[in-house]
Amino acid sequence: MDEMNNQLEVSESAIEVQAIPVEAEICDDPELEWYAEQINLQHQGVIYSVTEALYNAREAGKLLIEAKKKVPHGQWLNWVEAKFEGSARTAQAYIQVSEGWGDIEPLLNAQSSAHLVEAVSISKALKFLRSRKGEPPLSAAEPPKLPPAPPQGSYNCIVIDPPWFYTLRKDDETHRNRIPYEPMTAEQIYSLPVPSLCPEGVLWLWTTNNHIPEAVEAMSRWGFEIKTVLTWVKVSKTAQVAMGTGNWLRGATEHCFLAVRGEVKAFSSLQTLKTETTVLFAERREHSRKPDEFYQIVETLFPGATRLEMFARQVRPGWDAWGDQTDYFDKQIQG
Repeated sequence: MDEMNNQLEVSESAIEVQAIPVEAEICDDPELEWYAEQINLQHQGVIYSVTEALYNAREAGKLLIEAKKKVPHGQWLNWVEAKFEGSARTAQAYIQVSEGWGDIEPLLNAQSSAHLVEAVSISKALKFLRSRKGEPPLSAAEPPKLPPAPPQGSYNCIVIDPPWFYTLRKDDETHRNRIPYEPMTAEQIYSLPVPSLCPEGVLWLWTTNNHIPEAVEAMSRWGFEIKTVLTWVKVSKTAQVAMGTGNWLRGATEHCFLAVRGEVKAFSSLQTLKTETTVLFAERREHSRKPDEFYQIVETLFPGATRLEMFARQVRPGWDAWGDQTDYFDKQIQG
């Protein structure tokens, strides 16, 4: 059973998950207690019945999706940690199986029950779903790549693109669980040493539409004052708006908050602000890759700054880069 648990438990975030404090608010709605009981029942079925693992995972995923709709906003991860007998990553895997069942079921129908365990598992099913999207597979058995030690020193300009945590919308282009790096919970992001890295200066914080509340909370906890928001409108190679998916509106934008800490002069006072606006039309490229034009704006508005990019996926001249994928795009930009 330990081996089965090892197979099913998806690795936790590369940044150590913080224990939920005793005083953390957890919803104790009696109706949700029923969901917790049923979810854990399905979870036990996954552990003890290998041949039914995917079916149990699908049902657990359905229940998790329904429960999430009933949990008050901002309490979902706390509820999962407190009520679910598996990890948050396992809950995430169950949801992915449930959402991707239309692609997984043909695999089961093609296998005899005698060879089901050998041919199909939750980890293989998730790899299959990723391969359908042309993405590199992730092995649940592989330990997460640990990030380097937190950066040291002091900077007066920081760009940060946190790996926000996603569980739903498997086809959403902003869905962090579709890409090969570990997401972080909001509390983990809040605990990043941004205040000590930038005691006075400018912060550029990227967020998707889904995580605007968490982004605002992060800046508040770090002691930054929001000044404005830059909106990146994603366009195709033919300059057409590059629409993604969405539940209410089709996504085609990301946002970057500009916030300051300490005594920082406005760019207009520094006479560096010329034609830069709050809208940036730029080509959509690889997932999470930000436009080169954005970095040009940052450098133009605040020349001579000591610059740090956190969760960088590319090395840039004149910048310090921190993260576990700083060479992800496999080339260094030439200045």
